[in-house]
Amino acid sequence: MSKFNSDRARRAIAILVGLAALGTEAGCTTTGHDLVRDGTVTVEDVASRHARFSRVTITREGSATMIDGELTRLPPAPYVVPGRVELQLIGPGQDLLYQVTTDYHRKDKRYHRLWFLLRVPMAPPAGSTVRLLHRPRGLSPEDNA
Repeated sequence: MSKFNSDRARRAIAILVGLAALGTEAGCTTTGHDLVRDGTVTVEDVASRHARFSRVTITREGSATMIDGELTRLPPAPYVVPGRVELQLIGPGQDLLYQVTTDYHRKDKRYHRLWFLLRVPMAPPAGSTVRLLHRPRGLSPEDNA
């Protein structure tokens, strides 16, 4: 093997090793620590006649907390129920620590599953509850019960 090919092979291997290390590091920083699995927080979803929550994950990302999940229409239909997702972070003493509302987005073309992503700029204390509510737009609060 000539010196040119040998140097080229070493560079290629070094680049591949570097990319693998970078991919591993990026994967570790983006997945975060699941706070539901370790029992730090619990998830409570308030029943709605229009949609239900599923696949909710709560992870720490630095000093913030990321909450994402899916919303499925009830009953399944070819239209989106207009509305928003409301999150309430309730502390161990039942006091409201943080509240935020966001829109949800289409996950597939048939609108059966919708997804949401919320960022809470704080870490929830142990024993906290994350309450999720579907707030339909254009309907009275009694229509959601």
